[in-house]
Amino acid sequence: MLINNYDEIQALTSENRLSLENQNKIAILDEIISKNPHNVPALLKKSFILFMSHMDCQAIKVLDSLLAHDPHCIDAYMWLAEFLLFHWADSEQALIILHKAVLIDPLRADIHYLMACAYEKQADMTHYVDSMHRAIELEPSWLNPYLSLIEYFINIGKNNEAEAEFHALKKQMQENFPVPEDEMSVYYEELVTGRLMTPYMQERIKQLQKLMS
Repeated sequence: MLINNYDEIQALTSENRLSLENQNKIAILDEIISKNPHNVPALLKKSFILFMSHMDCQAIKVLDSLLAHDPHCIDAYMWLAEFLLFHWADSEQALIILHKAVLIDPLRADIHYLMACAYEKQADMTHYVDSMHRAIELEPSWLNPYLSLIEYFINIGKNNEAEAEFHALKKQMQENFPVPEDEMSVYYEELVTGRLMTPYMQERIKQLQKLMS
């Protein structure tokens, strides 16, 4: 088990909270998994549904079993770290997992972005900025790393740096980025990449423009 505080998570999230729709989705995935117990897409989707239903301990079990079979499954590390960060605000555990992941694949921008988010929670701003820049270097079309840096530079009074990041951001904006068909991909695009021009994203960019004017 990769998670040190798993017992606490289990105590708080073991209740079955699946909606009827998600019960049906899980049943379909379980049928797929019964035929291929190591079907990575099916296991990842199952863990996502469980996490979004606040059944975190069951979701962690799914990811843990996946990593037990394939300790190099970078997506399992990524989702596990993401849920720890944004469900539990556990930056310490998330960083342990992300450091394992970056050793496996140092070229995954999402790993560096999540590391930056974890460093921010720990007020380690030097590593925060470095990791955000690394994420941008690897995936220059992702908007969230730019926006995060712009907000940070504005907050510390470095307006020139904020404006430079905003200039780079404008080159990457796509008004008609296609909306993914499945909920898991939509979540990833909104929370990690920022490429979806949602009303929230549009308002966030507008407010930053005002702050720099």
